[in-house]
Amino acid sequence: MSLYAVKNDKGDYLNGVAGEKPIFGGLDKDCVLNGEDAGWLAGRGYGHVVELIEAPAKAVVSEEAVAKILREAKRYADDYISEDKLELEIKMALSAYKPAGVSEKDVVSQEEAKMLEKAKNTTVWRPASVIDKYAYEHERQADDEVLLEDRLMRAYVNGWTVEKPKRYVLPMPYGADDDDPDNSPYAAVNRDYHAGPAWYQGPCVSFKKAREHYSVTQADIDAAPAWVRAITPVEVKD
Repeated sequence: MSLYAVKNDKGDYLNGVAGEKPIFGGLDKDCVLNGEDAGWLAGRGYGHVVELIEAPAKAVVSEEAVAKILREAKRYADDYISEDKLELEIKMALSAYKPAGVSEKDVVSQEEAKMLEKAKNTTVWRPASVIDKYAYEHERQADDEVLLEDRLMRAYVNGWTVEKPKRYVLPMPYGADDDDPDNSPYAAVNRDYHAGPAWYQGPCVSFKKAREHYSVTQADIDAAPAWVRAITPVEVKD
């Protein structure tokens, strides 16, 4: 979503209008407009529309300070302005601050990423309402809900990285090979089978080889036959 301002020939930005008199000054949050509002004000002779493409320098502040900014923006929006305006308030707050110790892109789950993609489709969904609804439905405690919403708002504005799903191996319950105690049989899946994923007992291999060749996700396990789901999974790390 692009942001705009109205600028006069002297290089000053439109900060507001008192009656019919325009007020000009330096660039701050009061200057920032959406394209429709900027075009309307420029059409009244207050100046010309400029697109804001340079982000202000980011100050390093605490996580709590960013959370407070967002809560204040949400409170202000609930009382006075629409959710569309809330998006602008949040974008302005986050463009000026970078939480201390937090990377530019937050790591989100695959489910969260799907929701954020939905929120980005601003021609259909109101981003604030999509994120707010998701946080409300996924956290029971109010404080946890606020923290989740704050993190997802940051991800919405700054971009996100989808976490890799955890992977597991499924050692068969009767244990290691008697002749080769370092090796064990593991459940494996053939994803190329013409009728769909086909599970079978793989050969006896080391844990390292099982991790490399037979690791699966929780989604794989959930969709597997009952005998596979009955196996205790062992999480593997990269």
